[in-house]
Order: sequence, then structure tokens, then C-alpha cells
Amino acid sequence: MIIYGTQPTTLRAEDLSLDKCPNCQSQQTLQLSVLARYFHLYFIPTFPFRKAVVSYCSSCRQILEERQMPDHLYEQAIRMKTDVRYPLWYFSGLGLIGLLIAGLTLS
Repeated sequence: MIIYGTQPTTLRAEDLSLDKCPNCQSQQTLQLSVLARYFHLYFIPTFPFRKAVVSYCSSCRQILEERQMPDHLYEQAIRMKTDVRYPLWYFSGLGLIGLLIAGLTLS
């Protein structure tokens, strides 16, 4: 029985219509996505621990991580990564654990 683990989710995805793919040079095929990983207990999100940005070309299906991106894409990726915040529900497990500890302490 699995009671803990990690789960990836997409926080935001944007199409880049003005940029060309560094691999196949196709226009209007790039997408930047901010991905987050969170730790969960019994599939209840407890806390996030990693945020990353990847680019995906729908034409040649190339996926680039931040460190592999050309400079112009890297700047957009970092800007997008800093603008995106973790949703509050990623911390719901911590809230439940806090309530459990408070309940046990008061009783």
C-alpha cells in the first residue's frame, strides 16, 4: 500500500507564437510550461518542493529543460517561473497535520 510519494502538475502553459523552435525552425509550435512537483500523503498534497520550466515543440516533439534552452527562451522561462505561484491547496496536507496536532494537544 502506497501512502506517500510525489506528483507532478502543470501550473501554467503558454503558446509562443512569435518564437521559432531551435530544432526544426517551425513557427507557432512552441509552448512553455511551468511544472511543479509536490509531496503527498495518501494523495493529499502536503508541500511543493520543485518548480521547473520546459519548452515543447508540437512539430518535432522536442522537449527542452531550462538549462538546454537558447538565451531568448531561457529569459522568458525564468520570467514565467517567477510569476507563477504555488496554489494554496498544495499545502492542504500541512494544514491537516497542524489541525491534527492542535486537536491532540487540546484533548
